[in-house]
Amino acid sequence: MTAANDRAVSMARMMARLGARASTISSNTGLSTVAARRIYLHETGRRPPSGQHPSSYEWLESPVARVHSSLYLSFFEPRHRAGLDVCQAAVLAYADYMHAVEPEIELDFERAFFISKLLICSVGKSGRDGFQRRPCVRCGALYYVGQPQAARRQYVCPVCTGRAAAALSIRRRQN
Repeated sequence: MTAANDRAVSMARMMARLGARASTISSNTGLSTVAARRIYLHETGRRPPSGQHPSSYEWLESPVARVHSSLYLSFFEPRHRAGLDVCQAAVLAYADYMHAVEPEIELDFERAFFISKLLICSVGKSGRDGFQRRPCVRCGALYYVGQPQAARRQYVCPVCTGRAAAALSIRRRQN
């Protein structure tokens, strides 16, 4: 095994433990899909999740999702700006996110990886098609907001409006 292959396998193991799909592992490490599936099974004892990858902003419209996405991206963005590639930054940021919110994890690794790529694609754009980071006018916390919210000059975060807490309490009652 070469050093590059060792790094790819190590990254694949970390991604598998965080819940990445085999196709995500494969496309970001250069390993074959078969190898990624084997690694996932070995690391988790389960078959890798299947289905479509996240591909829509709609999930980000809920107040709880915005809070969790903003928290995750606050871990991701400095790492990516410091020179880590998307995959490395996402793995480290997601591990920190999980540690910060356990047991209230609302964001799975695939969704986190998707919004990481959305953020990178929207950097330097007006925010019309992507994210904008906006400070809450009440508490000053920075939140990443999508299309409808980005147009507002005076953004109030879901925590200050109470919508995030209300959404979480409804979800807890349903479970």
